Amino acid sequence: MALVAETLPRGMPGPYQLQAAIPALHDEAPSAGETDWPQITALYEVLMGITDNPGGRDAGPATPPGARPR
Repeated sequence: MALVAETLPRGMPGPYQLQAAIPALHDEAPSAGETDWPQITALYEVLMGITDNPGGRDAGPATPPGARPR
């Protein structure tokens, strides 16, 4: 997560930085209940705004319905 955190503030992130940040947030959480779902949702929304292939449009079954990209 340190590398992702270092690259995101350098201006508008590209799709690869956003795609890397999403699983990094999952990995950093000790459990699914402690996952930062609002942040993951926000990253998906930014990703979908800059590309028509967010690489995660079909979010996994463990993703809460409110966190699924639209």
